[in-house]
Amino acid sequence: LGFGIKAGALPLHVWLPLAHPAAPAPASAVLSGTMINAGLLGWLRFLPVGEAALPGWGELMVLGGLAAALYAVPFGFFQRDAKTILAYSSIAQISYMVVGMGLASALGVTATLVHVFNHALMKGALLMAAGAIVYRVGSSKLKNLNGIGRQMPWTFTAIFIAGLSLIGIPGTA
Repeated sequence: LGFGIKAGALPLHVWLPLAHPAAPAPASAVLSGTMINAGLLGWLRFLPVGEAALPGWGELMVLGGLAAALYAVPFGFFQRDAKTILAYSSIAQISYMVVGMGLASALGVTATLVHVFNHALMKGALLMAAGAIVYRVGSSKLKNLNGIGRQMPWTFTAIFIAGLSLIGIPGTA
């Protein structure tokens, strides 16, 4: 339960969409880049998924991860604050990692570790970019961000590349 709360896994995720918009960008970047992933790494270290000691946990993790992805994406889609959207994106990313862990194979765990590292870097970059936008515009509300690509082209480019990396476009991770 402790690692699940730290990771923001469904249904223990309720703190995450509240914490990201309230925290300053550097704190959100650390929160997403390190703390969330520390929960997942704790599971990998202390939860013997696939071993005889916990039969059925792998299947439960796969089902829970898929349910979290199906939950987080639509909820994030209808948010109106950029940092809240990034929080729901983290919940979806966590769910993909939970599925990889639940597969209890060498490939699944390796993919999870690669994605943990990628998520830490890219989500941290996205949250720092959101902080730069808040500093420039004064708000993270989507309605106030019209024309941000023309005002901050390098920040917008970084957001675009980090987003491509998080959705798994080859060559961007």
